Amino acid sequence: MDMRNRPEGYALAVLMALLVSAPVLAVENALPVFSSEDRRILEQGFHGAFRYHPIAAEALEDPRALLAPDEAANVYRVLPESGPESEETHRFTAVSEVPGISRFEYHLNATESQLLRLSDGQGVFIEGAIDRKEGVRTEFQPAKPLLPKGLLPGQSVTGVSKVRVLDLAHPEKVRHSGELNLTLTHLGSFHGIVPFGEYDTVLLRLESRGKIGPADIVHQQYYCFAEDTGLLAFLESRRISAFGIYEKREQQALVLIREDGAQ
Repeated sequence: MDMRNRPEGYALAVLMALLVSAPVLAVENALPVFSSEDRRILEQGFHGAFRYHPIAAEALEDPRALLAPDEAANVYRVLPESGPESEETHRFTAVSEVPGISRFEYHLNATESQLLRLSDGQGVFIEGAIDRKEGVRTEFQPAKPLLPKGLLPGQSVTGVSKVRVLDLAHPEKVRHSGELNLTLTHLGSFHGIVPFGEYDTVLLRLESRGKIGPADIVHQQYYCFAEDTGLLAFLESRRISAFGIYEKREQQALVLIREDGAQ
């Protein structure tokens, strides 16, 4: 995603965008951070499809290198907590570029995608999500951290993100709103093994807790990224409850099985 020269007049717009969208995050040191509980969760969630051992870890100095190349397709095996396995294909599509900022859509499957922002000096953040099946677009302000530039092994960043869930067909209509308390932690570097091969990886844990509309949400995600490949393995668990009478729990994992259509 090389930046292109733009006509004069973009500079002010870019500066304003940075001032408006820059995440408000606090950095905390918490070594050691990869706990026995993390290990238990990963081992149970991946059912042996993702194996790993720790290696020397460094700061996140080149976040873009940890994402898949533009238009590259990665195919993942989906491992639900219960039920049959399936496959889904992830792909990046560039959306817009101005000096210092790139936005792109990360397609997770036929109906869901995430809206990501890559900012020079800041890293990669999740600005929103689209669920075409449910007909909604979710916005996070400030954006949720994913790969903050310079984050050290053992460090966490924390913040609060306002959330709006908008109707896709009627963007002015807000279906739900709320806020999430976020903690992203750099758990270190690992040599990871998935069905497609072996990679040196970075492991991060993103925890989100809060209330959106009537629902209380507890969401935990583990992201494992490999340089020049992108997401290698992913595990998430989510608990949604409302009114003290409704509760839904779900968990699933993903592991890379093919890269860009390779067999």
